[in-house]
Amino acid sequence: MTLEAGIVPISATERIGPGLTEAAFRASPRGAGAREFVRNDPHRSYVLKPISFEGRDWIAVVYFTDGRLMRASLSRITDRTWLTVDPEYEQQWTAALKAEMETRLQRKLPATFPWGEIDVEYDQRSISGYLIFSYCGR
Repeated sequence: MTLEAGIVPISATERIGPGLTEAAFRASPRGAGAREFVRNDPHRSYVLKPISFEGRDWIAVVYFTDGRLMRASLSRITDRTWLTVDPEYEQQWTAALKAEMETRLQRKLPATFPWGEIDVEYDQRSISGYLIFSYCGR
C-alpha cells in the first residue's frame, strides 16, 4: 500500500515519496507544471494541479529544504469560500479522515515509519484539514 511507504501518486507514472529531490520533481511533467508557492531559500514549496489519491481528489503542496523533500500536504478540493466555510463541519471532516487513516494504517496517528510519518491535522488559520506526509529529509 502506498500509504505505509509514504508514496503519493501524482499521475499515472509520477510519485511523491521518500528520496524525491527538488531537481527531480521540477524535471518531471507534474513538477514542471507546478506553481511555486513559497521561495525562501533554502525552503521552497510548490502547489500541484489537483491529484487523485486514496479515492479522493486533493490539492497537493510539496515542501523542499536544501533540495530535499521534507513534507507533502494534501487538502481536499471544495467549493468553499471564507464566506461559506463552516469550521465545525471542517473539524468533523478532519476527525473522520483521521479515523479513516487510523483504520487503514491499523495504528494511531501520527504514525511513524522508517521514512517519516503520516498525520492528519486541522489548521484553524485556513479552516481546513490536511493529510500530511513528513519525510524528515530521508
